[in-house]
Amino acid sequence: MLSQLQKYLSAEQIERIAASAKTVLALTLSPAPDSLPPTASRVGGIGYWPQQREYPRNHRGQPLALLAQFNLAELPPHPALPASGLLAFYIDPFSDSQGMDYDNPDNRSGIATVYFADTAA
Repeated sequence: MLSQLQKYLSAEQIERIAASAKTVLALTLSPAPDSLPPTASRVGGIGYWPQQREYPRNHRGQPLALLAQFNLAELPPHPALPASGLLAFYIDPFSDSQGMDYDNPDNRSGIATVYFADTAA
């Protein structure tokens, strides 16, 4: 892949890019069956959320929407992730930028990342 950049970038730039490489997980999406358990990996829809925990909201008090949740036990092992639990990402569906503040990237009021170590009822 980096070889395609050789006509556009210097050797030093390509070396810097190669040195920044991280291990990734390749995911393949497929249509979900009619019924998924609440803790199943998914993109969009209704995800797992414990009743006793306050649901994430934007600065206007509106609920964020599930972007994706990953049941880590369903994924191949990755050195940067726990072997189990649920990792979920939420965005602001009421914002044109889906909750990202491009003028102030440290403003995370329109997005949420949540990890549930224990999803037992």
